Amino acid sequence: MPPDIAERIAPTLPQFEESEHQEGHRFSSAIASDPTADRVKLRLWCPACGTEADSTTTLLRQEPTGRMFSPGDRWPVRPGRINGYWFFDVRAPGADGALVVLDGDCCHGCGADLWYELAFERDHLTRARQVALSRSTLDRCHVCSTRVSVVAAALTGGAAHQMGPGDVMAVLRSRLARPDEIA
Repeated sequence: MPPDIAERIAPTLPQFEESEHQEGHRFSSAIASDPTADRVKLRLWCPACGTEADSTTTLLRQEPTGRMFSPGDRWPVRPGRINGYWFFDVRAPGADGALVVLDGDCCHGCGADLWYELAFERDHLTRARQVALSRSTLDRCHVCSTRVSVVAAALTGGAAHQMGPGDVMAVLRSRLARPDEIA
């Protein structure tokens, strides 16, 4: 995603208290150092502080191996085998089995949320790219990180653990803009 789009979208998302950023940053740092966590080769750029990373950690699989995945790599991901603690189903994959996952990480510089999509087809990772959290992104995904529950809770003043997947998606779809709607 071009930095100018990310810079325009970032201010439309809820701004979290510094303590929430610090907690997210501590969690992401702990996961990033776990040698069994899967990693994805992906350039992430933080619109808040400009920090760049060349990979990210994902808890997508129930049984991670510590492998680094890049687009084109064999990575058989099936909806029934996705880590249900950290992800929830949004909608069924297409008839061709193509699957798009919305995942997130924290900037290791400032703790801001960074979002990315992973696309899978025929047991291969076909795309990994940074995205903005927007209605368009939600419309594309089949599986979504529970990290979006925190955003939905912040938008409503509720508690993330008390919101079901349907409630989370409804809140986000009603409150988030499409990138073409950002002035």
